[in-house]
Amino acid sequence: MKEPPFLIGELLKEASRPDGVSDVHLIPDFPAVLRVLGELESTGRILTEEELKEWADYLFSTFPENFRKRLFEKLEKDGGVSFAYQEGRKRYRVALNRLDGSFELVFRILPEVPPKLEGLGLYKKTEERLKREIDTLSNAKKGGLVIIAGPTGSGKSTTLAAVVREILKFPLKVSTLEDPIEYRYDRIPERHKNSVVVQRELFRDFPTFAEGLYQALRSDPNVMVVGEIRDPKSGLYALNAAASGHLVLTTIHAERAVEAITVFVNKVKEVMSADEARTQLAFTLRAVIAQKLVRSGGKRYLVHEALFPGLGERSQIKAGDEGQIVSLLDNSAEGSISFGLHGAHLSLDKGVNEAEIAGVLNLSPEEFREYVEKARRRRGEVEEKKKNFSHGGLVF
Repeated sequence: MKEPPFLIGELLKEASRPDGVSDVHLIPDFPAVLRVLGELESTGRILTEEELKEWADYLFSTFPENFRKRLFEKLEKDGGVSFAYQEGRKRYRVALNRLDGSFELVFRILPEVPPKLEGLGLYKKTEERLKREIDTLSNAKKGGLVIIAGPTGSGKSTTLAAVVREILKFPLKVSTLEDPIEYRYDRIPERHKNSVVVQRELFRDFPTFAEGLYQALRSDPNVMVVGEIRDPKSGLYALNAAASGHLVLTTIHAERAVEAITVFVNKVKEVMSADEARTQLAFTLRAVIAQKLVRSGGKRYLVHEALFPGLGERSQIKAGDEGQIVSLLDNSAEGSISFGLHGAHLSLDKGVNEAEIAGVLNLSPEEFREYVEKARRRRGEVEEKKKNFSHGGLVF
């Protein structure tokens, strides 16, 4: 195997510094740039088109011939490809995109193992409810659908991986379909000794998500992880898998939890009617987490919305009235919460700047202050209940 080109190899080593570097951007005739805590930072090292071509040639040389051929075909068709690259124990997700006759390379630095649920920054009640759902579904080997939603760059794949990490505490077979493989689940220290995890990568191991799902369903999995619902057939197979007793985890591009339901229905409308899709979603949906990232004080924080549908929400999903769920989230089942209320708790607990949270959530300062006041009132109600409870019993 070829040796990696020196200069870019040195840049990747520099990006390994422990101060929040997430990406390395390489563009011909521009200084290489690092993204540090969401902000760009120039290295001052200008890369030539020839140096980038040398590195791309090296990357492609590390792949088997059939995988390399499929990547070239996708690059010709779509103008860009993404894949995983590993050097020693360091792993990267690489995006290679055509650019004015040349191309750019972006390396996303991947942790060796996914974070724990406790490390994501979820609202405490959401985290507790999500863990209970996982425990119940995993112990009983029940099926269902869990969706992680958000825009590009919001950390969906990280949250999805944290959920998988929690599931692997149980003796289950987990089959993943990824583009590309980012985390290595076999390295999770607390993984149950009788758990089995099979990770497969788009183009390397299967041609499309729909075909990968079709194949995985015949390999006796308990849990199926689908990197993203991209086409009607993969959405159909995911719904059918959830309805037939498999726990299915996936991501979807949507801004809100309720919007994720609408987007899913629209994804599958070519292969099933909207009524059929809504009926299946109402029956199988276990949780939707929609998320965004807020940068404040040199740090990044997760702000999210969560929906754990109860009987009322399931009826609304089936009837196509899920828009009404938005106004009920903060008074819905335990663990459900709106973006605004979680943002308010984030401000109160972590001191995150209110204006920065409101900006990310597209709320006016006045609207966000209403959520902050609601959060304060609820905290006061909880404290009042604690005062009225003494020695394990109510004071009358």
